[in-house]
Amino acid sequence: GVLKGDARGSTHDRRGKRLAAVLVAGQMALAIVLLSGAGVLVRSFVNIVSAESGVPHPDTILVGAMRLPSDKYWSGEARRGYFDRIEARLKAIPGVEAVSIASTIPVKYTAVRTFEIEGRPRPTDGDVGVQFLSAGPNYFRVLGASATSGRDFDARDHAPSLPVAIV
Repeated sequence: GVLKGDARGSTHDRRGKRLAAVLVAGQMALAIVLLSGAGVLVRSFVNIVSAESGVPHPDTILVGAMRLPSDKYWSGEARRGYFDRIEARLKAIPGVEAVSIASTIPVKYTAVRTFEIEGRPRPTDGDVGVQFLSAGPNYFRVLGASATSGRDFDARDHAPSLPVAIV
């Protein structure tokens, strides 16, 4: 009622003017806070998008994604055979230096698996989890990365052999 006024062209008393000024000042303060927050959000998004992925020459790497139909490739052997054939065909393309197949592209979300360390008690506050991806031979060579110690995946690391992990 104080802000609305009773008649057209009527003037506000001091209390009405003060209330209107406080409300306008509050709106301006809220607008400044929201604009500042939006600016910080946009700047953070730009920083995330332009962040280094760790791949030295990403413009020389071709990445593709595919899903195999489960009715045709239901067994692990059938899927491995398909990926082996794809890898061989990609290697045969002129100009291709290295090929590797992986379960996900670099720096993308990967699955999480739990593990236990032999000789240590299992944690009581829940499972110890680690992100992982499955990768084929030459995976790190394709990315331009090198191991600080140990070796890369190679042809010896296939299904019947013992599992191999790179940390």
